[in-house]
Amino acid sequence: RIIGIFGTVPGFYPFLTYNLSRSFYRPIIYVARDDLGAKRIASDLLSLGVKASYMETREVFFYKSDAGSLDKRQRRINTISNILNNEVEVLVLPFQCLFDKFTLKENFKELSFEINLDTVMEKEELINRLIKSGYSYSAQVEGKGQFAHRGGNVDIYTSEEFPYRIEFFGDEVDSIRIFDPKTQRSLENTDSVYITPAKEIIYKDEDIKSIKAKILKEIKSSKLKGESLDALKERFMPVVDSLTQTGEIDNREFLL
Repeated sequence: RIIGIFGTVPGFYPFLTYNLSRSFYRPIIYVARDDLGAKRIASDLLSLGVKASYMETREVFFYKSDAGSLDKRQRRINTISNILNNEVEVLVLPFQCLFDKFTLKENFKELSFEINLDTVMEKEELINRLIKSGYSYSAQVEGKGQFAHRGGNVDIYTSEEFPYRIEFFGDEVDSIRIFDPKTQRSLENTDSVYITPAKEIIYKDEDIKSIKAKILKEIKSSKLKGESLDALKERFMPVVDSLTQTGEIDNREFLL
């Protein structure tokens, strides 16, 4: 059911949405005019005790993403995870998000998993699952979406505030610790960590093959010539090369 409300003061909307959520007993999507308005509504709903999540607009970069955009991406992933785990009563988003494309929920769920002290898993298996989920290797985790490993330890920086250090003893999880990425010192022990994909767009092997084929077909059939054609190849051939060599590119959203 779609409900449009007009001609009232802005401060009335959170209370109306609160009552609607309590009356329908089903998730509600609140479409706001822009990011600022959506953020304010979500904050008001949270103060009223509603389980509200705010979906920010997606940023698409034609080149390497900066740190700020990576943080925004992780917040969007958090929201997606909350939706799939039925932890959202009201989803608040700016209208631009209505045009976004997302990974199938089945694919996102498949790559979300929990590690706890009872988990039996080889360290290499965890590393492979992290790579498939879009995490990138780093000698030392410094930002969200990264992982590192040395000896029997695997460090993972999920969308949470601090990263986790999982210590293996053979194929068993010996300990899970939350640590400070700046000092690398442990902050506290925990019993489990829930790992969600590090990218909101998940491509399977068949998707990557299809994308590569489409890019090469478009370049070949292009009517551009000379410098214009060279510029086209210069922009897209590195994408093809990266997908061929690693199956990965920095800005997956760019290919939507």
